[in-house]
Amino acid sequence: MSLLAMAQAVNMGTRWCDSGQQTVGKDRPGLVTPPDASETARMTPARLRLIIIVGASLLTVCWFLWWSSAGVQADRTFARLKSAIEGGSANGVLGNLHPGYDIKAAWPTQLGGDTADMVNNGTMRLLVLRGLTALFQLQSADPFIFRYTITNVEAQEDGTVAVTVTIALSTASGHQPLTFTPSLTNQRFILAQDGWWPALSVRGHTPFNVSY
Repeated sequence: MSLLAMAQAVNMGTRWCDSGQQTVGKDRPGLVTPPDASETARMTPARLRLIIIVGASLLTVCWFLWWSSAGVQADRTFARLKSAIEGGSANGVLGNLHPGYDIKAAWPTQLGGDTADMVNNGTMRLLVLRGLTALFQLQSADPFIFRYTITNVEAQEDGTVAVTVTIALSTASGHQPLTFTPSLTNQRFILAQDGWWPALSVRGHTPFNVSY
């Protein structure tokens, strides 16, 4: 064979190999050619959107679980009470009392007794609303300052939350016009949900006697 013929044969073999490599992934099953750059670029935005949606959903679920925890909601309950008392809002105070809150049992000296037994809870709440409104008006020139420290929060088996809290109630000038017996130091409050929403309100506590 001449040198020219050999060169032509090698050239034909090289072309055959190149063409075979280009069609391996298409003509032979089991071998997959990698996607080209344009295909990869088209997939990236969709994957990015999916990652963002999944990540945002997970963050939302984690935040809600934290926000609805007993410790967070217990603190929010007393923060609302603080805002209502310092703002002189009688409605705000009553709004933080659970529908099952027994006013007569919680304040037996002021609101208990044989006469109180003839008054239903709705009427009793109206009396308390008027009494709180009058008290806040008396203290309008020297409004109340409500401070609290929660030392323990414990979820109960019945779904309620037991909170140990110390409350200091004074006025802006530093006076303490109200005297509580027993004192408001390390007292146990029972909080409960009203429905499915995780917010808590005061359902009960140690009976108090208060004097002005």
